[in-house]
Amino acid sequence: MNLKIIGMIPFLKKPEVKKLALAIVSSPDNEYDGLSLSDVAPFIATEDLYEVAMEAKKNNKSVSSLFVFMKINDLKRLIKSGYLSKEEMKYLVIFLDKEDINQLMREKTNSHDYSNFVAYLPFTDKKVLGEMMLSYALDGHDPFAFYAFVDEEAKEQLVGLVMDKKAPKVNLNLLYPFLDNKDIEALFESYLKEKGKPITIIDKSKDKN
Repeated sequence: MNLKIIGMIPFLKKPEVKKLALAIVSSPDNEYDGLSLSDVAPFIATEDLYEVAMEAKKNNKSVSSLFVFMKINDLKRLIKSGYLSKEEMKYLVIFLDKEDINQLMREKTNSHDYSNFVAYLPFTDKKVLGEMMLSYALDGHDPFAFYAFVDEEAKEQLVGLVMDKKAPKVNLNLLYPFLDNKDIEALFESYLKEKGKPITIIDKSKDKN
């Protein structure tokens, strides 16, 4: 009997489709009898998609083919799991609105979870990114990836952390191009003070012109 399982899929009950999907994501070659996850994705019950996705990620398999069929809340749960790759996170942007992304980034900041944050930088509000950048720096990381996406106030606060020696991993050579004259001057004065040099050598007369 030469049966082709692909033709059966639309007629299978939900539990059978789920069983088939789990067999695919558990397979070393990511297929079952020639079927891939993308072949069965449209037929997996909505309530089963998250479980299938999580099982796939535990086996280091891509789940991007499931995104279009998943509920927003399940997508958010999947993001929070930390299993998604950078490539998968990029795909997810189109399924989330601005406030969803902002809330996700706030939650990441509060939990000090910075996994895959780069994929969301262009889509997140500057204020939210500023908060994450400062947290990232305080946690001992160099936040250079944030500089093009945050506002001046956040960068000024970062400079303050650097001068207070609370952000030792910041590479100033990467930060300088994004700072205004005021911040550069503040860093210079801090440097001179640390070296015990007189800070009166800074000429501020130009500011009056």
